[in-house]
Amino acid sequence: MPFPRSIIFIIATLVTGAGFAADAPHRLSESITITGAVEQPLTLSVADLQTLNTQYIEKVDMVCMRGIHRGTKEDLQGVLLRDILEKAQLKAASPRDFRKMVFVAKATDDYKVVFSWGEVFNAAAGDEVMVYYGQGGEPLSEAEGLIALITPTDTRTGPRHVKWLNEIEVVQIAD
Repeated sequence: MPFPRSIIFIIATLVTGAGFAADAPHRLSESITITGAVEQPLTLSVADLQTLNTQYIEKVDMVCMRGIHRGTKEDLQGVLLRDILEKAQLKAASPRDFRKMVFVAKATDDYKVVFSWGEVFNAAAGDEVMVYYGQGGEPLSEAEGLIALITPTDTRTGPRHVKWLNEIEVVQIAD
């Protein structure tokens, strides 16, 4: 008597681990590197981030891509993305070239999000895009990766919430 297809699928899934990637452990992000079009490439640990201008976010509603409320993050401590990029000193051939820059925030699980120079340096959103390392006065949990990024001014905060943040690449868009 042959096995039903559903049983074969379940066995194959259990043997290969397929379908469980979301539950798989992620490599902690113990530091972030700033690479690309910068004068001073940086590697910053949590301790290094704590020496920079600390910012606080009281409360952020986490809203997924579908617009569904997925909880709240409270009492976050971190550093503005803009401050980190200024420390690395963005490098461009001319002042007009800054407008053609993007920042790719990358996680250890290969999740990536993008910010433009205009939104980080020339819009109100830049006043709140934060690389955070603490919550409620405590270090982030391993579930967040010790370093994460959040954009509280986004309507849907989930898509650009980067857990396990480990790199910010500065990319100059070519003409």
